[in-house]
Amino acid sequence: MNPTFPSEPYPGHTWIFTQHAIGLNPQNLYHLLYAAYTNSGKVSPRTEINRYLADHGVLTENIRAGRGADAWRDYQQIAAELGLIYSTKLVPELRLTTIGIQYVDQGLSYKETLTAQALKYQYPNGHKSDISTRLRREMQSKGVSIPESLIDLQSRSGVLLKPAVLILRLLIELTKEGLDDAISVDECQKTCLPIARNLDWRAAFDALEDSRRGTGTQLPLSGVRRNVQDWFSFLYKTSVFEMRTNGRQDRLGLSQGIKGELAEAERMCAEQERPDSFWAPDSTLEGRIGWFDFYGSINLYADFVEPETSITPEYISENYVVGREEPEEGISDFLSQTPAGISEVPFVPGGPPPASGANTTPSIAAIRAGIEKRKDRTRLHEMIVGEIAQQCKMIGAEVFEDPSSTDLVIKMGGLEVIVEVKTVTRRNFSHRIRLGIGQLLEYQYRRRLQTQNKPSIVLAISTMLPEQVWLLDFLNADLDIGLLCRNGRKYKVYSHNQAVKNLLTFQNQWL
Repeated sequence: MNPTFPSEPYPGHTWIFTQHAIGLNPQNLYHLLYAAYTNSGKVSPRTEINRYLADHGVLTENIRAGRGADAWRDYQQIAAELGLIYSTKLVPELRLTTIGIQYVDQGLSYKETLTAQALKYQYPNGHKSDISTRLRREMQSKGVSIPESLIDLQSRSGVLLKPAVLILRLLIELTKEGLDDAISVDECQKTCLPIARNLDWRAAFDALEDSRRGTGTQLPLSGVRRNVQDWFSFLYKTSVFEMRTNGRQDRLGLSQGIKGELAEAERMCAEQERPDSFWAPDSTLEGRIGWFDFYGSINLYADFVEPETSITPEYISENYVVGREEPEEGISDFLSQTPAGISEVPFVPGGPPPASGANTTPSIAAIRAGIEKRKDRTRLHEMIVGEIAQQCKMIGAEVFEDPSSTDLVIKMGGLEVIVEVKTVTRRNFSHRIRLGIGQLLEYQYRRRLQTQNKPSIVLAISTMLPEQVWLLDFLNADLDIGLLCRNGRKYKVYSHNQAVKNLLTFQNQWL
């Protein structure tokens, strides 16, 4: 055994995780988040959500071992733990994150959602901040000073770890070496719990090999066994891991599907191991809310996407509660001799913008009142349209829309901007970006014919992009198309047109 194998980062260190993940299946998660979505913006809508869950037979007493009828009290914890809703301890008004709404829209399957969030889950994080009584006693017994929060403790101890990525990396290496590619809870406690950073995975792998060969020093069990078992129970539900039974012991192994995609699995590990892929620890209230912005967003470069060869009818039945289908896009009249212009339909009823500090979250009814062409699977799209419109109205801009063509036409002074919104995942990114570009250029042409003035055009998407990506230069410099990216509560605009940047530079506030 390598004598330099690390000890635990601090006395009492463990992987704290919810015990409720085992109760989640596709139906439960969908209805839990759907009920949460329909009560967005409310404070403590426990009664309404529990009534909905009871009416639909979701998370009832038999699942919850007779603990009562308050399913929301328990299961909102896993929704927050996985970054699907904002913690109601931090934000009293119930709000779903981007990826939470994507799951309600069924733009992501059950396994894709859980796999993406499992691989992104890190310590420290903004959800776990309390130092437990057990941990406090352990540190006091070792004479270690106790900071204000678990976030501060893990930060000062050098913890920067994604447990699922560490385990995945070890299983990949075992597979490549032709060794037993499954790990037990005991092995995880001995070789993974002492590791503080994903970049140090090699120490865990060497310790695991030595332990199996019977060479070197016997390692002690680290952390709390129940926490590791909770992690294993959760990871069994993802696409990259599966449960292996060896006698009476359950072990965690690579799924058959990911074994055929080892190069993709290694790429995901490498992406998630990079230090700049982690949330920067911040124990302030704003910093902890920022964890949910960060963790609850789509990651185009690292999120898991199920290979199309795996999307069988059985997979669809098991992972899409209301079926898998893309929302229909509007059909343009390309063959007409004279294209029609964009009609000016008021986006919302006129009147002054809301007072400062007022709740500006638009309801779905207000956003698309009377418009029936939008399907149920466009909730995130509609939310983004509403957020952009509301922010522009608050600074005095006029906002219009045309349900048969573009999402928004915004006018302020002599500036006119057409905005097309696209919700994106790794699976549909290229297709939807190309579709959005084509739509914007067509709408710009139509509008010029109608008004004899050429409007500016902006593509709005539901996630951030790295600033060095070629797409930014392609859009801004080559096509003169602005890009507006959503990240949690924030938007960032990229454009060579300063007037467009000024219009779409929103305040950092709840939208």
